Amino acid sequence: SVPVAASLAGIPPGQARQVLGELAGAHLLAEHPPGRFAFHDLLRAYAGEQARAGCGEGERRAATWRALDHYRHTAIGAAGILVPIRHQLTLPPPQPGTAPESLASEAAALTWFEAEYPALLAAVSWAASSGFDAHAWQIPWGLAEFLPRCGLWLSYAAAQEAAVTAAGRLGDREGLALAHGEFSWALGRLGRYDDAFRHLRQAADLFLQIGDQVNQARMALNHAHLLAFQERHGEARGRAREALALFRAA
Repeated sequence: SVPVAASLAGIPPGQARQVLGELAGAHLLAEHPPGRFAFHDLLRAYAGEQARAGCGEGERRAATWRALDHYRHTAIGAAGILVPIRHQLTLPPPQPGTAPESLASEAAALTWFEAEYPALLAAVSWAASSGFDAHAWQIPWGLAEFLPRCGLWLSYAAAQEAAVTAAGRLGDREGLALAHGEFSWALGRLGRYDDAFRHLRQAADLFLQIGDQVNQARMALNHAHLLAFQERHGEARGRAREALALFRAA
């Protein structure tokens, strides 16, 4: 999109639209649908060659950082609009030249996610392969309120598995706990209950270690749901009562 291209280049959106229009007019980019631009595969390869030949490593890394910051800040902001009571991450300010999008409503957040989620999933892989592990677990955290409501369970699971790996590399206990919890939920909805319970226990243990009582309660409630999916209703009720006690204590 124009805003992502602007952040990638570190230029104002109006200037980005003008440059993108010139490239599309020269048939170096295709604009389809309106407002979204893409390369033909061969031109993408050629553009990559030109970037590697004409830009230094520092310049390429700065551009990658701005684009990933754009996705991270916009996705997490959009997820907060969809579910205002969700756990809030403390993010560093976006890199200079980055202009995350401000979404004013739930409808705007959903529209943005519907257009961007394929790019967001690709950005997770891009971040993980480029050494941006914080982005590689935080972008999936932003996606965690959108993918499940659309039933995109395989994409949700893949993103959260990548988040577990990235947060583990960083040694970020909060990120690892959140990623294990989301991965557990995705696995449960895919019917992989043994794996789901294993990741849920890891999340609960980490939240206990860092003293996060609200998320301990969330994991107990998720445990109750997973048990209920298996029609283990007596056990589910017990875990739900534990969750209620933890929520009240918090």
